[in-house]
Amino acid sequence: LLVNQGRVTLFDGDLDSYQQLLQQQQREVNTPTSSRGETAKEPDRKEQRRQAAEIRQQLQPYTKKLQAVEKQIATLQQHRQTLEAALADPALYSSGNLQLQPLLLEKGKLDRQLEMAEGEWYELSESLDTLKLALSQSD
Repeated sequence: LLVNQGRVTLFDGDLDSYQQLLQQQQREVNTPTSSRGETAKEPDRKEQRRQAAEIRQQLQPYTKKLQAVEKQIATLQQHRQTLEAALADPALYSSGNLQLQPLLLEKGKLDRQLEMAEGEWYELSESLDTLKLALSQSD
């Protein structure tokens, strides 16, 4: 006996044909259909590319700003390395050397600038990630 779609019928096959019947029914259940009974089509590649380009266009101002901040951070870090190398010179700490104070002040200023730039980078990264997520879920 076979119970299917609310009816009981006599099943005239063997176990293999029963398994094939179950697999076919499972495929039919898993295949999405439109209101006309046709198989729903996946969005074509052209539409997917158009959507991806639209998302990239919306993200572009944020991405450019993030890249500019990354470039600024790299420049500040390079300048800090140069200052740290100068501050590592033992001759700088001899008595009567007037170069130490300005270098220390410059390093303090540079450290604050770097901290601000890194904070801005973090905020931009978070905003960009949030926007990407929102745009990907809106599809």
